[in-house]
Amino acid sequence: VVQNFDPAATLEDVDEMLRSVDDDGDGQITFDEFLQMMRRILSVQTSFDDTFRLIDTDVDGVLSRAEVREALRRFNILSSDNDIDEMLLVAGFEHGSRGITLPQLQAVLGGRTP
Repeated sequence: VVQNFDPAATLEDVDEMLRSVDDDGDGQITFDEFLQMMRRILSVQTSFDDTFRLIDTDVDGVLSRAEVREALRRFNILSSDNDIDEMLLVAGFEHGSRGITLPQLQAVLGGRTP
């Protein structure tokens, strides 16, 4: 996923980026730390639209639970299903919904509630 943002990124670059947002130094990235990192990436290298398109692998305009889980796992963030489910709920994913829309993603990454 990082190489989609920066094709020249190395594993060391990724490790440094993750360490830079691991505020409590526990070696794990919390949802808030993840948002902090994504805000940095988005403010420098890409737009919300681009990020959405990277994750929306079936190109249906909605980020499904499976697509979000796969993107986070590829990025080695939030390893447990409970953490991923909590992040999805914060982003506006409701039981029975198809997924997260671009406006919901913008609201979460922009620090507003959807």
